[in-house]
Amino acid sequence: MNDFYTSFFGRPSFGDHPSNYIRRQSNFDPFWDVPRQPRRRAYAVDPFTGEPVYARRRQYEDSVDEREAYRQAQEAALQRKQEAIRRRKEALKRQKAEEERKRAIALQRYEQAATTIQSTFRGWQTRRKNILEQLKTLRDISDNANSIVDKYAEDLLRVEEIAEQEKSIENLSKRDLLLPRAFEEELLKQLFRLDAIQTFGCPLLRNRRKEIVSELQRILSDNDRIKKLLSSLQ
Repeated sequence: MNDFYTSFFGRPSFGDHPSNYIRRQSNFDPFWDVPRQPRRRAYAVDPFTGEPVYARRRQYEDSVDEREAYRQAQEAALQRKQEAIRRRKEALKRQKAEEERKRAIALQRYEQAATTIQSTFRGWQTRRKNILEQLKTLRDISDNANSIVDKYAEDLLRVEEIAEQEKSIENLSKRDLLLPRAFEEELLKQLFRLDAIQTFGCPLLRNRRKEIVSELQRILSDNDRIKKLLSSLQ
């Protein structure tokens, strides 16, 4: 039977194997012995490509597991990369915020320093102006005191000389007796002006004011001596 089947129908084709090709050529029938591909049944469908898979189920499942593991590894790597990028962005953002804070602090310190310098300079200008004005006032007081001394010096020396020589005030007029008091009053006015002068921490102004005060006090002490002399003769 097998020999009859083989001799009549020819050997069935199972692909392009050389032995099958030789048999078909030796015993070829155009109707029955038509070359055909062997049938292969797909065990499953590839979820990634959607194409049928002709491998064995176990091998296919192993390949699917490998692909799933590879996909998970890729997703994990992508997540790690995204996390690293996010952390890098946050670090850059914090760094930028820190730089902005430092820049703001530096700008604030610069503004405070500029304000301090400006206020100090303006204060120095004000003190300088006030010091110059006070020096002019001191010079004016000194000139007034010198003019007062020049005005009363000759008459006071004459009154003192008469009182010491005659030991009496009979030859002195009422004006002569009032000269020391008038002289003292005018000098005290200049002393009051000196008391109103502020030195502003200037040593030059303070020393000059001290010199004028000492000179006026010396002149007033001489005038007090003349006043005591006249009061003892009354």
